[in-house]
Amino acid sequence: MARAPHSQGDLFDVESLLPDGTIVINGRCLLRTRDDHRVVVVAGIPLLHYALDDAASQAHAIVSLIAQGWATQREAAQAFGCSTRTVRRHQRRFEAPRRFQWVAGNWNRS
Repeated sequence: MARAPHSQGDLFDVESLLPDGTIVINGRCLLRTRDDHRVVVVAGIPLLHYALDDAASQAHAIVSLIAQGWATQREAAQAFGCSTRTVRRHQRRFEAPRRFQWVAGNWNRS
């Protein structure tokens, strides 16, 4: 049996079917950007959303996708426009014990 000259990926250009502002992370995950906000969509369900200028929320989104097994470090780095080293740095920061939480005033003084 002869093989077809084109692969499945050549027949269906996924990028042309997606709306503007959409970045494909992998087969299950998308990033949708619109009006200075971003939504992380996993298997068709909006998982996280944040403002584009919120670096902490973006780092949380990257770490969450990897920790839950939805994306690899390389996929997340490529989609979010950073290096895999930056991704690992975000992971270390979120895994470190939090000695100092967000503190408003002196609520934990004895």
